[in-house]
Amino acid sequence: MKLQIKTVLVSLLVLLAAGCSTFPPEPIVDYNPDYNFSGIKTYRIVHDESVNSMTLEGARIEKAIKNEMAMKGIQEVAGGEDMQLRFMLVLKEKQDIQTYDRFYGGGFYNCWRCGYGGFATTDIQVREYTEGQLVIDMVDPKLKRSIWHTVSTGRIKEKITPQERDERIKAIVASMFSHFPPGNDTP
Repeated sequence: MKLQIKTVLVSLLVLLAAGCSTFPPEPIVDYNPDYNFSGIKTYRIVHDESVNSMTLEGARIEKAIKNEMAMKGIQEVAGGEDMQLRFMLVLKEKQDIQTYDRFYGGGFYNCWRCGYGGFATTDIQVREYTEGQLVIDMVDPKLKRSIWHTVSTGRIKEKITPQERDERIKAIVASMFSHFPPGNDTP
């Protein structure tokens, strides 16, 4: 009987670990399948149409984007670009509410004051956290339409160093750009 309970508990822990969010979060990607992505050689980040681009996090995101574009052989230019890049960082305050049912008393080992029935109670745990969502859009300036769109959503870790923030943003942006250009996805 003890072995069965232990096996069930270990199985539950494995499932919980597998169900926990991974880092970096898996991005959502959408694109125009009719667009010729091989023609993109230059880009420009459009600050006035990017949200939170002038924050510290925005500067980290921009640096990570520039790094990814350079690795793909796409050059940043000041004008006459093949593609415009816009990004948006949205922060939302959220709550994680969990309930736990507990049963006290009952059974053979009851104390004389507890009686034989025992009692049940529900514990409620509320955790507040910040969720961040990074959205990156590539827009063809001639068509004035988005040609590639990606979104990554995850919990923001607040108590980390600036260097750790840099590394997290690099990993998130790299994960998003692993799906660009379409058809060149890497695991």
